[in-house]
Amino acid sequence: MKLKDIADMQDYLEHRCYCPGEIYDMSGFFYQVFSPEADCLLMAEGNKGAIHGKFVIAISTHKDAKSQIIYIEIEDDKVHSCVRLDATENNISQIMQFMRGEIEKMVFDEYKETNTAKALDEILSIADAIMI
Repeated sequence: MKLKDIADMQDYLEHRCYCPGEIYDMSGFFYQVFSPEADCLLMAEGNKGAIHGKFVIAISTHKDAKSQIIYIEIEDDKVHSCVRLDATENNISQIMQFMRGEIEKMVFDEYKETNTAKALDEILSIADAIMI
């Protein structure tokens, strides 16, 4: 399956992202670029509380990229938003358990080299303000 095979993902990636192909992490600060042609694996889909869409695993266009889980929020066959997180064993397990109704809250981790908290601390240590 390709990302473009999901709802109107191709239009979303080409026209409705902040910049074409960008999907941000849960902090909303760091992004990776994904192509509509990227292969993806469907992990889970459905409606559970505020979750209404699909979870897929894909790899960004960056040459050293690692697998990412993308939550694609879909309403009326239209992609409304996407968020990504590292495709660690823990994160995959948490999503699967949550979607099966086995747990009520997901606790995510990151690849060791991702270290979002450290990267944000470094950025904030050299900036007086950040404008988005």
